[in-house]
Amino acid sequence: MHTRRRPNKDQSQPANAPAAPTLEFGQIGGEIGVRPEPRTLDRALDNLANFGADFAPDGRGEQEQADRNEL
Repeated sequence: MHTRRRPNKDQSQPANAPAAPTLEFGQIGGEIGVRPEPRTLDRALDNLANFGADFAPDGRGEQEQADRNEL
């Protein structure tokens, strides 16, 4: 576990602490489990919705695919 020292009066520069993870609690059989809450795509989809209708209206244009070796 990471610990942080309290700054002295001489060291007045603020320190940024990481955001605390959100936890999900649940019962699994006879035990109580704690795990990080799963991430969702809501934020990413909101960011994609912010693009205007004129963003890349012609798409990517014509592209040729190179021949690929079979696996």
